[in-house]
Amino acid sequence: MPSNRDVQPHPDRMSSSGLANIIYGTVVLALSLVCVALRFLHRMRTNNLWWDDWTILAGLFTGIGVYVCLVLDALPSGGASGYHTDTYTLAGLYVWGRISLAMGAIYIVSIAFSRVSVLLFYRRIFSVDAVFLRFVRIVAALVVAICVTYFFGAIFQDRARVLNTDITKPYTSVNAGIFFFFTGLVNILLDVAIVALVQHRLWRLHMGWRRKLGLSALLLVVVLSIIAGVLRLMYLARSSRTDLTCKSHHVLPFRVLLFF
Repeated sequence: MPSNRDVQPHPDRMSSSGLANIIYGTVVLALSLVCVALRFLHRMRTNNLWWDDWTILAGLFTGIGVYVCLVLDALPSGGASGYHTDTYTLAGLYVWGRISLAMGAIYIVSIAFSRVSVLLFYRRIFSVDAVFLRFVRIVAALVVAICVTYFFGAIFQDRARVLNTDITKPYTSVNAGIFFFFTGLVNILLDVAIVALVQHRLWRLHMGWRRKLGLSALLLVVVLSIIAGVLRLMYLARSSRTDLTCKSHHVLPFRVLLFF
């Protein structure tokens, strides 16, 4: 929180980390738009649209919301993040807190839509496997439950009069470091369980080993989210909750990769 002591004034320009995150987010969003567009074009040509397509579209739309928040977070007229907390005015911190809260909440919903889409896609492939279908239903229910828990946990992690956006109000806070570390760990374990069962079922199918290898490599794209999740977890384990206006930018690239 800023004080009356002599501190360096807040620069009236976008931080270098903010610009880097916007460029990185733009590239990832563009790739996502192309992939989803090609997917819908193929499915519409084959008249084969299903729920996995619509849920990934919902994930894309909410992902665009995350991108908009990311841009607003970096703009000098918005959150102006990327600088040390003691260079901000109270009004500036208030705006930054509101944008960060919105970005976190939308991000959680976007990830849930994407994960459900992956599960429905696997259900389409293994539609005759009764055991796998039960697994998909259980994991889908867990994804929804975890999404709701994370959503409200992120919003109410600070019990203030105006949620966690007005730092001038008295508030109590949960141990946010432990909260986000635990939620990240649960996400990783969930993805590992999905990948493990899918690979196990795939290699039991009666088809040529080359085709199995190709499908296996395609389905292992999910491993990228596991790697990003592990890197994010390592960063959270080593970072503190101080100077968040500066440090929050370091974790955004992991969020963007998980979104893709």
